[in-house]
Amino acid sequence: MILLYIFVFAIISGCILIFSDRRQKGESIVRYGLKSIVFFFALNYFLLSAVKLCLGSIRNTLMESFWDAEISTYIHYGIPLIVDDDYELAQQINADGVHVGQNDTKIEQVSIAVGHQMFIGYSCNTPEQVERANTMDFVDYIGCGPVFPTKSKPDADAAIGINRLERLNMISERHVVAIGGIDEENMKVVHDTGVAGLAVISLVFDSKDLAATVKKMK
Repeated sequence: MILLYIFVFAIISGCILIFSDRRQKGESIVRYGLKSIVFFFALNYFLLSAVKLCLGSIRNTLMESFWDAEISTYIHYGIPLIVDDDYELAQQINADGVHVGQNDTKIEQVSIAVGHQMFIGYSCNTPEQVERANTMDFVDYIGCGPVFPTKSKPDADAAIGINRLERLNMISERHVVAIGGIDEENMKVVHDTGVAGLAVISLVFDSKDLAATVKKMK
């Protein structure tokens, strides 16, 4: 898309120079036009590359500052830091774990990349997916969900429900973490399926009394 913009802009700029007619003596209008277009293409490419490089540097600096603050908080409270899908970022910030979805980077690739540096989670929502995860000794836990409809992830899969969650937990040889649409009213019935943990977003961010909410979860 950027190259298309550069090309179009170069043509327009070249046409403007053609009409201004600053040719050298004896130079054809076609040669002059082509030279103008090539010049503006190179100029715009250079300028946009420079801007992209500067923005990338600023972004990296901001991200490093953000993660430094985040990691300090996690370490202070003894909270494991898990990165979703991006194993390279997980390695860069020395995260405790990385979680991989069915449509994310191939989990075998992630396992090879991170080795034993961190634990690996894997999203599984069908018996077939869980059975496959059971054969992977590098998978430390599986995430199942959304258990209920959720507003936190617009492109989330259809809710699997309590019955399927309970079945997946029974056949899994790994710890199961339930996620999706879990709130104060239904978290007990989710916990009663025997899962090892609950992963929540809205329950925390929408809470009017966070301390009370966390205490209730425990």
